[in-house]
Amino acid sequence: MQGIDIYNGTGTVDFSAVKAAGYDFVMIKSSEGQTLTDKSLLRNLQEAAAAGLHTGVYHWFWGRSYAETQKEIDFFLQTIRGCKMEMPVALDVEQSDLLQLDKTDLTMYIKQWMDGVKTAGYYPILYANKNWLTNYIDTAKLSDYDVWLAQYNDKITYTGPGNVGIWQYTSTGRVPGVRGGTGDCDVNECYRDYPSFIRAGGWNNYPKTNTTPDVSWDTKEKSLQVGTSYQALCTVRNTEKRPSVRVDKPEICAIERMGPDYLSRSGRVGDLYTITAIAPGEARVIASLEGEDSASFPVYVQT
Repeated sequence: MQGIDIYNGTGTVDFSAVKAAGYDFVMIKSSEGQTLTDKSLLRNLQEAAAAGLHTGVYHWFWGRSYAETQKEIDFFLQTIRGCKMEMPVALDVEQSDLLQLDKTDLTMYIKQWMDGVKTAGYYPILYANKNWLTNYIDTAKLSDYDVWLAQYNDKITYTGPGNVGIWQYTSTGRVPGVRGGTGDCDVNECYRDYPSFIRAGGWNNYPKTNTTPDVSWDTKEKSLQVGTSYQALCTVRNTEKRPSVRVDKPEICAIERMGPDYLSRSGRVGDLYTITAIAPGEARVIASLEGEDSASFPVYVQT
């Protein structure tokens, strides 16, 4: 999915034009610190949803102590109370004053916010750029949460802990409906089907449903020659949990996850795996969810 992110300074957005141009979602600034609500929040949420765009929000973080962070949690939850959003709620960590903190303390306050918001029933994600994620945040302690990566490049080169769910790849996009289509706009690519599992899981003020998690491959079967490789896409819907993937006969095939999550040409989003044929025989590629085999396909290897 392709999407944009905006705030009051973006000006009035023609969300129907954004949707017509092929964009699927918009992340909207909700708040900042303990007291600032973005003036356009409610209008943007309502008009974007009416245009058929998936919506999420982000909060600009200032917390430099446990007490400050708790006040920011309370303020954010009050600001978005009752709002239904099919995309995550993001903690935007880029305020330069936060660099006065050491990595341990900054990570602790980020986790405090993320945990508090999740406990309240919202689906949080961490927004930061590659430099912050690499040098100033201990992302290994935040592995329960996806990352919204800001890296203005033609490809992702961040290789640290955490799954990249959204990639903000430019701040100078030209998007119809935003600043007349001629002004700068942040543009993003999303790698996870957030709308399906946020709704199904009862996050972000949606009622929880009993929808069964769905795991599938884009491949029914595959024949390979020894030494050749093939890429298969594993897609999961209706749950935020990630499957584990294995080959039942590793002496015949090797498998490697190609992260981050992948958006295929067909528009499907999932985890891309490279399967390499090692020896003649038959093996099965298996995706398991919560310990139960959920989807698989055979690989036939010939000399």
